[in-house]
Amino acid sequence: MITAVILAGGASARFGGQDKGLMCVAGVSLVQRVIDRLAPQVDAIFIIANRSQAAYRGTGLRVLADQGCNPGAPLHEGPLAGILTALRNLPSGLLLTVPVDAALLPHDLAARMQAAGAPAQVRGVPVCALLDTRSLPALEQAWAAGERSPRQCWRALRAAEVAFEDVPERAWSVNDAEQLRELEALLHTARN
Repeated sequence: MITAVILAGGASARFGGQDKGLMCVAGVSLVQRVIDRLAPQVDAIFIIANRSQAAYRGTGLRVLADQGCNPGAPLHEGPLAGILTALRNLPSGLLLTVPVDAALLPHDLAARMQAAGAPAQVRGVPVCALLDTRSLPALEQAWAAGERSPRQCWRALRAAEVAFEDVPERAWSVNDAEQLRELEALLHTARN
């Protein structure tokens, strides 16, 4: 069983604090585009969001906030906080982590990641990974030691790297208005 988590807990600082996952491209929110790409590939999906939770619940999915990684710390402690929360709430099976702005995820993402075996990450996109609950103790230990970089954690876990050379870079992330326009152009090209 594969459960996907959409990581939507960031501060969206480059978008002036506007919640990136709720931004629309060609009339559809980024989070909905990610859901549409993931749904045929996985058994369940939930969202990690530290704000706009009511809006994210409007997708019909379960929504969680980062869980007490550092009491009193800001809610935007980075993607590793969301990944830890997701693993703590995964009863069993595999967890596929994806960023909320990965609007053009490959249709075979889960299959290719599963073929590599957990733990695995998309080459160059450390927020996109496949893990299982056996990774949780090592990740919690790294967190307690001050590690916040998923990339460093995947190295320590000796995660396989899965290459997706056939997928444009903009498919994985959108970090500013120019990249949002690039994504819209890609979507327009894909429709025609």
